[in-house]
Formats: sequence, structure tokens, C-alpha cells
Amino acid sequence: MSNSSQHSVALKTAQEPRTTPEPVTPPPHPHPKFQTTPFIRKLSGNPTTKKSLKHIQMDPALKEELAGSQLVHVEGLIEHLFPDSLFPVQFEKLEDAVRRKHWSASLKNWNNYNPILFTSTTKTKTGTGETALATFLDEISKTLLNTCGKSKPPQPRSWISESQKSLTGGPDARRKPDVCLLEKGQDLTWSSVLAVVELKSRRAEAGKALVRLTNHAFMAFSTQDERRFFIGVSVCFTDICVYIFDRSGVIGSKPFDMRKNSNLLIRVIAGLVLGSVDLIGLDSSIRHGEDGTRYITIARLEYELTKTLFISDSIRGRSTVCWQARRNNTDYIIKNTWSDNLRIQTEADILRLAKDVDGIAHLVAAGMVRLNGKVDSTANIRACICEDYHLKALYDKLEVRLHRRLVTFPVADKLTSFKSKRELLTVLISAIEAHGRLVDKHILHRDISIANIMIYRPKVNSTSADQSVETVQTIEDCASEASPSPVDSSANLLSISSNQCSTLTPAQATLSQAATGILIDLDYALITHDAQGNKLKRQSDATGHRTGTLPFMATRILIGLKPGEEHEARHDLESFFYVLLWITLQYAGPDDAERQDLNIEDDEDINPWIEGKTVQRLGRAKFMAMATQHIFQDVVTSKCTKYFADLVPCLEELREIFFPYFNPKDPKPTPPPTHRDIIEILRKHMQPLPENDNWSRENDPIGYGSITRKRKVDNVEEEDEDDEEQSADYDSPPQPATPKRAKTAPSRMTGQPSRKSSRIQSMAPS
Repeated sequence: MSNSSQHSVALKTAQEPRTTPEPVTPPPHPHPKFQTTPFIRKLSGNPTTKKSLKHIQMDPALKEELAGSQLVHVEGLIEHLFPDSLFPVQFEKLEDAVRRKHWSASLKNWNNYNPILFTSTTKTKTGTGETALATFLDEISKTLLNTCGKSKPPQPRSWISESQKSLTGGPDARRKPDVCLLEKGQDLTWSSVLAVVELKSRRAEAGKALVRLTNHAFMAFSTQDERRFFIGVSVCFTDICVYIFDRSGVIGSKPFDMRKNSNLLIRVIAGLVLGSVDLIGLDSSIRHGEDGTRYITIARLEYELTKTLFISDSIRGRSTVCWQARRNNTDYIIKNTWSDNLRIQTEADILRLAKDVDGIAHLVAAGMVRLNGKVDSTANIRACICEDYHLKALYDKLEVRLHRRLVTFPVADKLTSFKSKRELLTVLISAIEAHGRLVDKHILHRDISIANIMIYRPKVNSTSADQSVETVQTIEDCASEASPSPVDSSANLLSISSNQCSTLTPAQATLSQAATGILIDLDYALITHDAQGNKLKRQSDATGHRTGTLPFMATRILIGLKPGEEHEARHDLESFFYVLLWITLQYAGPDDAERQDLNIEDDEDINPWIEGKTVQRLGRAKFMAMATQHIFQDVVTSKCTKYFADLVPCLEELREIFFPYFNPKDPKPTPPPTHRDIIEILRKHMQPLPENDNWSRENDPIGYGSITRKRKVDNVEEEDEDDEEQSADYDSPPQPATPKRAKTAPSRMTGQPSRKSSRIQSMAPS
């Protein structure tokens, strides 16, 4: 691609509220009728989650994330999850073998299992019960494996308890699962956990067990890039319940007594120990080579996964995972998501419409993941729910998510890898130009964030891009993704159609020989006008969560739109401003050098942009900080790092254009800023900047200091998990006798991926 001229996009929308330089009253509450997307806070909405996640943040955020999605006391869930047909030998044979060795017919109880001893919290040493439970489960597992003979899984699994030790390998929060299932020979980390068991001494503690299991599910999802769903088991005295956490929420079995329903316990253990990777929530469409390499087949072409770039910090929602992949010496990006099946236009649809737009990732292939001949969907696990289920009304409102993948080109670097301030502004300018070209094509992005602006740096060591890499085949999926074309049921492939193909060389995707910006993630973009230029009526096309990114959302979007207002291009432009502002507050220099002198999340002025009782409050806090030049300088730009001191005037000029002075004597509204307005400001402040800033960690002791110096956040001590859970209990699941309406594999890779998720999601249609 080549750089194109600037685009000025006139935005004929309602005006932003004007403010006075005196104490400011935030904009009024939106009319309830027009608040069609009530945002909820989410851990992934905080860009600093991975660095400073604490239990006090996890529990309320996860409770809110899963609200309205807890389908509990589901009859037949265990049999549906682990049916007889999927065991390597007949289930009756497995059951008989376990009963002969581990069950006392005369006592009608399990041998070597004393629930009083296992669950006592006062008469035994801490961790004794968990260790005994792990031994009990492991002994039964060995019997099951021996019964299978030659049919047993090639990689045996075992139970282990290290309940006094926080697992490593995931977010920083200290989580201590009681008992974990993992493949034999692996170290116990969040990357290796296959399933968890939570032990409680009383039946009444089922709610606390669910809190713990939810925490563990979050840690696994945030760490394992092949995780489709996660299984957790609660043992409350002798009551057992199986929970399945997936991208639509959580579904739980009807609790059963392990002594009165011993066959169900055997089925649960057998399913977890003997079941295929698909049965325990992993992804068999990813092929593993003997040397540890991984492969994905899309459009009948196989790609080698070379790097995990991104894992979303969430349980429910799109839950994006991005990989860098290679085929025939050409690098691509593969994006793995779970999209709401009611969305009118998929990201692939939007990318096809934007295929001629410079500065946008190019679609190579798209489709839905199929496992064993069936489309992978969150509806599959919930297929056992009957019409007379007591939470059927809740189930009917729950979103259904489909497992989709995209292949795009080119591969780019994250925005915070900029080499200089000049390069940073250059990239932002080209990204804003790309956004303007999208608007010209009647496409509105709606999710501008630090994670969705990338830096593309063409390789300069090749003689010609089109000579050094293969031709990319762009697949136009003509078949309806709701009814994908059939594939061989023995192969786990993506459903796609290649009836229409065009060729695109990566050279054509090149923007320029200099670093430039690329916009990605058009999953929540929408078409604003039809082919004739007529404005389209925006309708709610999804029942699930819609993603946004809290620190980068426009204040009006956070607070709520007024009657007659819609998300417009000016709101996206405001998000570009917040991206630049966030970088100047969070980073001490180029090359992803985060500041070490301050955890910006703990700053009393910035924290209200990230955390608050409601998203509306977050918007008001941000509005107050932006309202006047004096307040903005005092509470915002005064905290910018030393490296960005020469960009403070740029920030102040941008603030003024988004929040202009309101003169009550002349109430005539000021036209909203255009793409050209923002670009001109950035260009003006970019011109005097040098190509090389000559910055280093050693010469910036104020912002960064010695390279061995630790962030302040790393020294913050977290309370013990057992003490913390007292203050953040979920609502207990309904009891069988008086049911109430519910409120609500390991990644088989050895390395730890880089994860900087920066998302939140909103409940409701978008």
C-alpha cells in the first residue's frame, strides 16, 4: 500500500456538552430508552491487569462478568458431557473395575474416603484434606487407566495437590487451587492445569467453592491459548457439583451425593482422566508435532503457529487469542474468537468490504472451527437443557457464541514498541488517516484502543517483497457461516468455501518503507450507510457482550448517549486522543519501556477512569479531568513521564479541541473535530521532533531508573486467598429442594506467551 492524502470527514452529529472554566457539572444522565448497550466492567478492561491483579478486583469483576449466565442444577449435564460412547472401553467395565477395588458394598461408602477427615479445617494440618482427596482421585484414576489396557490415552493424567502454593505462569493474583488434574510429568503451573477440584467442609459453602472455581477458570483462560472451556468440580462434604465455564458463562450440574450416586462420581473421574482433549475443553483442531510445533489448517492450507501474541483476560465474551503463523516462509496473523451468533455482520464481512482501504489488515481466510464434524459452539454443551428447566427463561436470553478464525496480513508490532516520539506520532497519524478512509467507506470502527493500533515496519533486507514471500490467497467465504459447508468428519478443519478467490501479494499490503499504522480488530465495526449512501438504522444485533476498552472510550459513550445520539466517528477520534495520553502516562520511553516510578493504576486521579461502581461514574470522572485546561494540567499532564514532556503541549491542544471552552453568552455549538483537525495538530508537534530521541533506561532515573529496579507494584503484598474470599462471596447456587433463579486444556505449549489484554465488555446488544 502507499500513503494516501489526508481525509477530512465532516461529522454531522449532535454536539459534545460544553463546559466552563469554573467547577463543571458533568453531562446529564442519558434517557433509559436510548441506553441500549449498558456496559459492564471487566478485568480485561484494565490495561494493567496482568501487572497488579488482586483478589479484591477479581471477585466483583468476575461476578459482574458472569451475571445472568449461571445455569445451575442442570439435569443430565454430566451424562451429556461424558457420554458412554466417548470412553475408550465400555463404561460398565470401567464402573465394575472401580467398584471392585474402591467401593464397600456393605458400608455403601468409598474405601479410604472419610469426608470428615478430608474436609476438617480444625483437627488436621492445613492441606491434609486436599492431599488426601488428590490421592483418592488418583487411585481411582489408576484403576481406570489399567482397565483400559492398550486403549488408554497416550498421555496419562494424574491428580496433584499443592494447595499451600500459589500457581505460577498466569496473572499475578495468588490463586491456590486445592486439587489439579494435569498430564503426568508436567510441572504444576496455570499453563498445565487441565481441571481443578475445590474442597469445602460444609454443603452450605457451595457458593464459596464456585467463587474459587471461577477464579481458577479465569486464570486458566488467561494463560492457555487452546482453552475452549474449563471444568471445575466442587466437593462440599460429600456433595459434588460439576461446573463448565465457557465463553457464554457457566453451566453447573445438579449436585449429587458421592455415596448415594457413586456411578456419577466414576463417570466424572473417567471423563476427566480418559476423555479426549475436546472433552476436557481443549482444541484438537490444533495439531501438535512430535517436536512441539503446532499447526492449524484453514482453507485446506496448513499454517505453523510460531508465536502466541495475545490472550484475552476473560471467561465470557469474544475471548480473542492471536497467533503469529507461517506458511511457505510468509508470516501471517491468525485470530481466534468466539462471536455472538446474532451479529448481523462478522469481522470477516467488514474486512471484505474494507479490502481496498489502505492501513487496514487484509483478510486472507475466514471460517468457523469444526470439531468432529460439528460447528464448535457454546450451544453444544447446553443442548441437554430441557423445556421444563427452572431457569429456561434465563437460558433463552443467553447468547450463543460460535468459534471462528481469521487469517490476516501483514504482521505488525504493538503500538508501544515505537522507536521514538516521532515514529509514535507518525503511526497515529497514518492510523487516523486509515480510520478516515473507513468512514468514507461507511464503516465505523467503534473500538479504537492501544491494542488495536499496530506499527507496520516492512522488512528492508529483502530485495522485493513480492519476490521474497508467497502469493496470499484471499478466500471469499460465499457459504452461509450459519450453515457451513460439510467437511470430512474425521478432520478438524475450518468450514470455508473457496468458490471465489482473488490473489493478493504481501507486497500489495505494504504501506510504505517507513513505519506506519495499521488498524486491526473490526469485530465491532458497523456499516453506517447502504450502497446508495442512505443512512442505515442501527439495530441491536446481538444478545451478548460488546467490547470496548475503558481508558480509551469517549466520555459520552461511557456516560451514555443522549436521545437521538449514536456512536459516531468523533467518538473514535476522541479514543485516539486517549491512546496517546495513556502512553505518555504509562511509558517512560520507547521500545515498550513502562515507567517504574509509579503504578498509574494506583494514582488517585487516573484510577477513577479504570475502576468505579458504574461505567457512568468512570465517564464522569474522565469528563471532569478533561473539562478545563487548569484541571487537565493539574491532574493529568503533570503526571506525564519526563520523556514525553515535549508532547504535553500537543495533548493540551488536543484536549481543547475535544472539550472546547463553552461561552454561555454565545451558546452556538462548535463543530466537532474532524480527522483533518486532529492530524494537523499531530503533524505540527511532530515536525520539530528528532528521528532518534537518544533515550535509555540509565539516563532516565526519574521515570525508569536502573534496569534492575522493580516496579512499585511488584512489591505490593496481597492478602492470603483464604482470608480474602470472606469479603467477596458469590450468591450460592440454588439448592435442589428449593430452587431459586440464578443471578447469574492446558495450553499444550511450553512457553509463556506475552499477554497484554486491555478490554472490557458490555452486556447487551450492539
